[in-house]
Amino acid sequence: MKEYSFPVDVEFKTISETRPLAGGVYRPTNNKITLYIKGLENQCLTLYKSLKPFEIHAAIVFAHELGHALDDTLLDICEQLDTIKAGHIKRRIEIRAETNAWEIARILLGDRLKVMENRELFELLMHHSLEPYYGKGFAA
Repeated sequence: MKEYSFPVDVEFKTISETRPLAGGVYRPTNNKITLYIKGLENQCLTLYKSLKPFEIHAAIVFAHELGHALDDTLLDICEQLDTIKAGHIKRRIEIRAETNAWEIARILLGDRLKVMENRELFELLMHHSLEPYYGKGFAA
């Protein structure tokens, strides 16, 4: 955050009340990233059957949420989502926001992804995050 001189608030909560597997969320309305510790743990246990990669997993999720915060198209995307009613078009717009955040996260993590294990965790988490969009037959 300091490297990009981007002021964003970060808070930690135990778990999301509405989505127990949520690891984090960025809300542009208050420029805040919330990380959910139990959600991150649940994700680790679901994806890796272990808490061993918790630290790098949390860093990847944080970088993804920070990617949303740094995405200069996000406000336009949010505005489009508020005005478009067609579900298939909304999904295409949502996947644009997600892929933008993942690409920014890849840049933010930089050298950390030179380690093969970290890169594999990043790719797995990104794939898992984007899979629901592709699973419904939407091309990028």
